Order: sequence, then C-alpha cells, then structure tokens
Amino acid sequence: MKRLDSTFANLSDTKRLGRSLLLGRVEAHVQTSMASVRSLVQSWLKDRFPERKFDFVHFSENEDCLISKGKLLLDFLKEKTISHEIVDPFLDNHYEWRMSHIVTRKRGGELQISDPRIRHHFGIIIDWQGTKIVVLKFPRLDATMFTQTILLLGAVENLEALKEFMRELELFNASRKKAESYIECYNNDSHPGRLPRENLRWDEIVLQDGVLDDIREDIESFFNNSHLYRRMGVPYKRGIILTGSPGNGKTLLCRIIASNFRQIPFAVILAGQKMENGNLDYIYSDYSRCEGAIICIEDLDTMFDKSEVTLSGFLNILDGIKPTYGILTIATTNKPGKIDPALLRRPSRFDRKWVIHDPNEDGRRHILKLYFRDTIGETLLREIAAKTEGWSAAYLKELFITSGFISVRDSSDSIRPEHIRGAYELLNSQHTLEKRDFNPAA
Repeated sequence: MKRLDSTFANLSDTKRLGRSLLLGRVEAHVQTSMASVRSLVQSWLKDRFPERKFDFVHFSENEDCLISKGKLLLDFLKEKTISHEIVDPFLDNHYEWRMSHIVTRKRGGELQISDPRIRHHFGIIIDWQGTKIVVLKFPRLDATMFTQTILLLGAVENLEALKEFMRELELFNASRKKAESYIECYNNDSHPGRLPRENLRWDEIVLQDGVLDDIREDIESFFNNSHLYRRMGVPYKRGIILTGSPGNGKTLLCRIIASNFRQIPFAVILAGQKMENGNLDYIYSDYSRCEGAIICIEDLDTMFDKSEVTLSGFLNILDGIKPTYGILTIATTNKPGKIDPALLRRPSRFDRKWVIHDPNEDGRRHILKLYFRDTIGETLLREIAAKTEGWSAAYLKELFITSGFISVRDSSDSIRPEHIRGAYELLNSQHTLEKRDFNPAA
C-alpha cells in the first residue's frame, strides 16, 4: 500500500504525464479490482440513464474506458457525470457552444479548425474515506466528431466507499449545477432559461411589522432542520403562498429570497404559460435530487387557465406522490379567490400564507426614504406619506421616477420639492381614475 500511496503522490504532483504512462502507473496497482469498478460504473449508469447507452471499450489488458460521442456525451456531462464537476470544461465560455455546434453540424470552413484539438486533464486524486480515487478525462475533437473518454479508477479494497463517493458526488453536482449564480426560469417546457441572481438585501423591501422576519425565519428553519423532519417521520417539503394586491412586493420578495439563499437551487415557473403535467413532474423530480431547493410559482391563480397542468396532477406533486423531497414551493397570487380550496386551504400543500398589504403610513414613509434618500426633507416626506393612503409600493416607486422625469424636463440637476409635488398631483389623479374605472367592485 505504501507503494500505491507513493504512486498517487507522484501523479498528483506531475503535470506532464502522457496518457499511457499515467494509466500504466496507476492501473498496475489496481488492475485486480478493475472488473469490480467497471461493473459498479455500468450499474450506476444503467440505473440513472436507463434510456441511454454507454459502451465500455477494452483497449488493453489493464485499460477499461467509458466512451461516448456527440450530443449524447454533452447531455451526460451537463447532467450527472461524475467527472463534470471535478474537471469542468465549461469554465471556457465558448466550450459549450463549440461542442454543440460541432456535433450538430457537419464540419465546414466557417469553423476555421483544421487540426485536431485535444483537451487533456491528467487526473485528480481524491481521498474519500481513506480510499484513493482517480478521475481521468480525455476529450478529443477531430475532423468529424467530438469524443470523450472518462476513466474512473480506484484503489478499491472497499467498493462501498467508491459507491458512496459516487452518490455524494451526484447530489453535489445536482445542487451546484443549479445553485451558484443563476435562477432557472421555466415557461412552457422543461428547458429553462437562466436569469442572473441579483444582490438584493432584506432591507430593500418594506412589509408589515414582523412579516418579513417571519417569512425569513420560516425559510431558514426549513433548510436548517431537515433532520427534524426525518426524526418526526414528516415529509421533508414545504409550501408557502404570498398573496395581496398587485404592486406590493411579492415578486420582489422572491428575488430577495433568491439573492440571500444563493446556496439553494432556485427555479421560477411562470404559471400563466402553457405547460403540461409532464413538464411540472420533470421540474420537481429534477430539483428533488438536490435535497434542498426552492421552486417559485408566479401567479398561481393562472396555473390552470392556459396550461395543460391539471389540478389533480399538481396535487399529486404537493402531496408527495411525485418526488418533492427538500423542496420549498413559494407561490404568488393576486387573486386567491380564483384558487381551488383544495390548494389554498390545506396545510401540507401550502402550509403558510402571508398577505402583502398596501403599506401603511410608516411603511410609505420608509419606502419613500429608500427611493428619494436625501433629496426629500422630513416635512415633505411626512406630507407625501400621509397623502398617499391606498398607494401600493409600485405607485410610490413611480412617484420617484416621475419626479425624476419632471426634474429632467426642467433641466434640473436634482429632484426638488416642486418636482415631487407635481409628480404627486399627476399620479394621484391617475390613481383615483384607476380606482373608479378599473375596480370591478366600483
């Protein structure tokens, strides 16, 4: 074993080892267990990708490699490959585009590639529970296709350690892939767009006393206490609803949550778009693998209007009949009366509900201060806050924007009190007309 440790140490310090040298030096010491490793990897792939085929190619007495081609390989790398997160080719911003372009089009002059391009990575040595594991990857781009060889080696007296390593790495891949710096946004299929995570603070939204702290503590408690769910035998999932009149920060609150729980994978589903039960099943199943994720459903009241998602299909997800382990579902709605009581009034589907009201006078003063900062005096601040009863947070933001427009029109380099009062008069008239002409109850 000392000889083996020495070999690993030498390999980890060596940068210019050729393929045959590296494989030969390592496999000379682990060849007796290669058949077991190969069987384990085959079983692992079959369980997770039953619809896909991967071939183990036998190159020499001690060399067993996993090889695949084209887009199939790219999909494999993007999803769950054990080497993707260890050796990450996508650090090159052009890599994904280049590979997908080459495998979906025949080689042409526009690519301006005349020689084979080889990307080598000569292995990473991982010490996992006392077992040394080597992960090697050899991609090659030639004139017609992209091929990649992935070789997993282990000094595996203990195959259970290798199996546990693969399981943990798969979960890590799933979580890291979806967290990091972006939000996945689903509209009408299972292929998400990506939105960057912002850097928003909790104090950038103003809610009623105690509501923001209550929501924040509820989310933190869910993700920090998975062991309590297991101990009590309660399904590890949760749902909350944010409701209230438009323009008071429900969507902003979701953006703030995404900003402050960056380590948690975050997906947004636009409920008003066309979607099917199968799409929704896929999203929840995919995110349940992360063992901790947030799925935000915007405008829950429109979920069943245009889409082909059925109430029973969605209830099956929320009830845990479909995979929901570790998922916090946050739904927003402006019209809770349109939501079926089976969704709205049943804990364990949506456990907590918060109403985001129009801000009170103190809240309006706080919001105005956030926007105007030092451009508004305390007297005017209190005056406008008192006169804007019934205004939403969005209307108060528009007051700031309109004041800015008026100041620009007056060729002023700052917002002055007369600009704010002029903006108030314009918007107050608009607000009054909206309440009269667009309120169905009027």
